[in-house]
Amino acid sequence: MPTPIAAVAKAREKCQSVITRKASTFVAQKLKGLEQCSSRLRICIQTIAEPPKQEECMRAAAERCTRQIDRIALAEGKLREGISSACGRSPLGLDDLLSESGLGFGAIMSCAAAGTPADIATCIAQQHSCEADRLFHLQEPRARDLMELASVPTDRLERLGCLASGSGDTEGVGSSGAGKKLVECQSAITRAGARLARAELIGLGQCSAWALRCDQTRRGDERCYGQATKACVRAFEKMVAQRNDFGPSIEAKCAQPIIDYELLRQPEAADLDVLMPECERYGVPNIANLANYVLCVRRQHQCGVEALRRFEAPRAEALIERLPLELPSQFPGPFCP
Repeated sequence: MPTPIAAVAKAREKCQSVITRKASTFVAQKLKGLEQCSSRLRICIQTIAEPPKQEECMRAAAERCTRQIDRIALAEGKLREGISSACGRSPLGLDDLLSESGLGFGAIMSCAAAGTPADIATCIAQQHSCEADRLFHLQEPRARDLMELASVPTDRLERLGCLASGSGDTEGVGSSGAGKKLVECQSAITRAGARLARAELIGLGQCSAWALRCDQTRRGDERCYGQATKACVRAFEKMVAQRNDFGPSIEAKCAQPIIDYELLRQPEAADLDVLMPECERYGVPNIANLANYVLCVRRQHQCGVEALRRFEAPRAEALIERLPLELPSQFPGPFCP
């Protein structure tokens, strides 16, 4: 029978594992839901020229978006419930979640005032929901504008509180050929972005889980550090592979001669120029070409995931630093604001 101390350590580890796994799953679900919503709006505005047919398409797209946003809300609720259930059971107490010797959520300013595990669950869920909006905005700047144009209900749009607007343009490119290529290009961007975010979240989560294990249930076991290091190396290799694949998977559908990047910059097309101020925050002051836009999105996604990792596992960075491990270049990155 485990000692009380061992039981608490095991419960902490399980709680942290549930947070990391469920939070990563939720971000992936939200990005997928936003893509499924915006993809239909994109098709309506870019490939259908006749006003009556376009209006009909937009109405159907708005219904689809409403369903997707409702599903996202349900997924966020399940995230909160899952964390509350796993982290609110005996023998865990609130101090185990907040203290530096526990999971360290007291170091997260927005979570520090939490009075219950449910409060911490809400803090984590809200942060992940907001960061997913920010990630998606870099992938598709016009998403919110098109939702508003299609008259997606206001109460649903309010649930996407961190999804910024674009330039507000309501037009399409006016060419079925260019419109189709634009739709395919933007689909490539959103899918590549979702894959990148998921790979980063999973990789960091796996490494963090091993680092916490060595601190909690296997403290004093030197073999654990060797196993953790190998697990982290494998996780980081997969992350780096996905980073390397990110650009080519976008270029396959968005590079010339398939589509002119100058078109992608226009408000009636992908509206990429509206991202200039955001990209400056990540050390990319000029996105006048596809390579720089790709660099901006990759950096923003890396930094966004790093911010989420701090919310999922506040002690992970300090624990990973104890491992005899060389982190991948640009991890988390000097370009992160």
